[in-house]
Amino acid sequence: MAGIPLPDPARVFVVATDSRDRARAVQVCTAVTADPAGSMAGGTAAWTWPCPYEAGHALLLVPAAATHFASDLHAALHGALPGRYCVAASAQVPVAGLALGYGQALAKLAGPVPGRAHVAAESPTEPGLAPLVGALGRRWAAEFLAPARAHRGARPQDPSGEDLVETLRVWLAVGRAAPGRLYVHRNTLASRLRLVGELLGVDLAGPGGQAVADIALRFDALPPRAPASAGGAATAPPRFEDVIRQPQLRAWARALLAPVASDPVGGGSRAASAETLRVWPAHDCRAPASAAALVLSEAGLRKRLGRLGERLGFDLRSAAAQCDLWPAVRMSGG
Repeated sequence: MAGIPLPDPARVFVVATDSRDRARAVQVCTAVTADPAGSMAGGTAAWTWPCPYEAGHALLLVPAAATHFASDLHAALHGALPGRYCVAASAQVPVAGLALGYGQALAKLAGPVPGRAHVAAESPTEPGLAPLVGALGRRWAAEFLAPARAHRGARPQDPSGEDLVETLRVWLAVGRAAPGRLYVHRNTLASRLRLVGELLGVDLAGPGGQAVADIALRFDALPPRAPASAGGAATAPPRFEDVIRQPQLRAWARALLAPVASDPVGGGSRAASAETLRVWPAHDCRAPASAAALVLSEAGLRKRLGRLGERLGFDLRSAAAQCDLWPAVRMSGG
């Protein structure tokens, strides 16, 4: 692949298999991306490589324009590894946002089910929340992240502002694996996250603060657009509430939650499903407080969250999924 540029924009695919099947999965993925008659026709290029972090994962970086790639990949994997793989894909991301794309794909990945092949369903909201934000969302993200980017450490060995932003980006994407990805001690990571949380004015310990930071990074990772013409009166800095009130973002949120609204689970009514989706993020996605608010046992709550997650296509207990659920619940109301 030397000399071949990375596709931009792209989608990140993760193929999960048993570690003993990964070499075969990589071969199949490579063959699909190289097939001149398949999804890659037209001179576009894709990348395939074994994941350096998970022994059973293969990673693919695919041009966003390859719209039929997922079905071609499924057909090839089903022929080679029937019932022994699972695939998930990110939304369209720019090269600068590949870490976020990787996190999106992992959030969608439920894992292989013995005896049953599975491809994570394509979200009806693709290409995702970020491209819908418009100039208002981009401006809010730039101003939200500005205090962290402007940070200057007192000592030469202290992290720069860009180091802090990258630390936040990686941590939100990979969670506990972040110290290894960043080559820092876990105490160093915790110290950086405390500092960046203070600079941004958010509590990164809960899903609300994590979601706001994650949204800002996704907006910030969008390809730059031509600057607006100079002139006109200066406008006040946008607020997060202004951004999420935009009609196109509310439509995204309602589409994300539509499988539950149209097919209630866990309690037998749409009201019970909607209340669970509201209470879970409102109580920082903590089981004891959420179960008490819903008058359920913790075991009953886990079952309900599992059924809701099956309908929505992501695990409501994963940190990455919570970063989408929290704003979606807020946007979909009213």
